Amino acid sequence: KIAMEIRPYESGDEDKILELFEIVFHRKMSSGYWQWRFGDNPIDKHLIHLMWDGDRLAGHYAVSAINMRIDNEIYKAALSMTTMTHPDYGGRGIFSELSSSLYNELKNERGYKCVIGYPNLNSHYGFIKNLNWSNICICNHLIKDVSTYDKTPCNNIFMTENITQEHIDIIDKISRFFRVSVWKDLSYMKWRLEDNPNAKYYIFEYRQNSILEGFWIVKTYPSEKAGIDNVFIVENAVPFENIALIPEFISHIKYYLSEIGLYPETFNTWLPFNDIRHIYYEKYGFCLGGKPTIFGFCPFDVCLNETLSDYRNWYYSYSDSDIY
Repeated sequence: KIAMEIRPYESGDEDKILELFEIVFHRKMSSGYWQWRFGDNPIDKHLIHLMWDGDRLAGHYAVSAINMRIDNEIYKAALSMTTMTHPDYGGRGIFSELSSSLYNELKNERGYKCVIGYPNLNSHYGFIKNLNWSNICICNHLIKDVSTYDKTPCNNIFMTENITQEHIDIIDKISRFFRVSVWKDLSYMKWRLEDNPNAKYYIFEYRQNSILEGFWIVKTYPSEKAGIDNVFIVENAVPFENIALIPEFISHIKYYLSEIGLYPETFNTWLPFNDIRHIYYEKYGFCLGGKPTIFGFCPFDVCLNETLSDYRNWYYSYSDSDIY
């Protein structure tokens, strides 16, 4: 048994948390980003447990609240986030102790039904062996090389700064083809995308006679080639009946970005393999590629296990992860 103290986050702990983050990851996390991610989440805040050795922070585990829609019922859930152990305390089972403590609070005191996440290869073994996690699937990227694609503006595609209920209704419509999805209401999506202090998202919408027919939310990442960017489609909000709009979105977005000095080489996205739109993304030149991502969950309610463990039930997109 570890002879140290585990307790939930208390106001003021963030200074030590940010200090530990820099020690563990050799880069800084801004206080603004920390406040946005853990203090401003409209669903629930400060879901963090800490391991203290006196006044020294030895370990940290945090999750971020989400809502899940499972068979048309809304449940409280969480996205697994930052795990950190001070290098002086490695190999002492700190992460397992912290996760057990936090999960116990989520399940027994706060009514959460599960934690989902995308563990990397360094943590995947520990999640499965020690934390009662189960694998759901591998999320493969769909990637389209657009280096030779035309840059053509479309008169029906507009860029907007704000997410509205119109956008939420389309995301909702698409996700309802699946039994399980992150429930993205307006307040959550405004927080997730508009308020994010570390990322710039572009919302491109296609309108016909002022009616919203579909949209993509994208962000750009610099590639390894100087002056070249890659586009990541964070929300694939083009319904199946309007799937033929995909080439127009690519041409227009490439044109728009080139006008502001960004030159995309690829478009990238996640799309569940059994999404009816998947084969049409393939038809339009998207191919499986890149580094696959492990997707898993820790159940707190055995009644939901069978539903959650079947990958065919899940709808997911880049915005479900904390990376994109």
